[in-house]
Amino acid sequence: MVKRSSPQLAAACSLMVACVVGATVSGSAHAELGGTVASVESDAAHLKGVVRLAPAQAYTLHEIEAATGHIVREYAADDGKIFGVGWEGPTVPDLRQLLGEQYFTKFQQAVAKRQSHRRGPVVIETSDFVFEQTGRLRDFRGRAYLPRAVPSGVGIGMIR
Repeated sequence: MVKRSSPQLAAACSLMVACVVGATVSGSAHAELGGTVASVESDAAHLKGVVRLAPAQAYTLHEIEAATGHIVREYAADDGKIFGVGWEGPTVPDLRQLLGEQYFTKFQQAVAKRQSHRRGPVVIETSDFVFEQTGRLRDFRGRAYLPRAVPSGVGIGMIR
């Protein structure tokens, strides 16, 4: 007996495929989680997007908007270190680029431990790294942050 795929299963499979595809594309030097803002412009060039700065108390938001519909937000503490990234768009962005090698490896290891048939959002929580992603076809969003690096007085809810 052959079972037909449900729309939810198809969406979950698409999410996992998009994670793997987005995660396997390698990038050159970019601003990354735990890195510095020195190369935010290279992220914008990679996405063919425009950077908009929004200074806030204790951090600066670097928002990159691309014509493809992707929006990537990089949150930098006053010392210039990236403590959080957020994204939304029709596909999953290059996670290796956004997370950097150290946290991309943690992401890969955690995803490998997940059950392949599990549906729903991807959530990874450790004491030093949090990754959350949800989505369906043409509508993906997520965020990753370093809990210990979030500036004092800044709520994690603003990382989106």
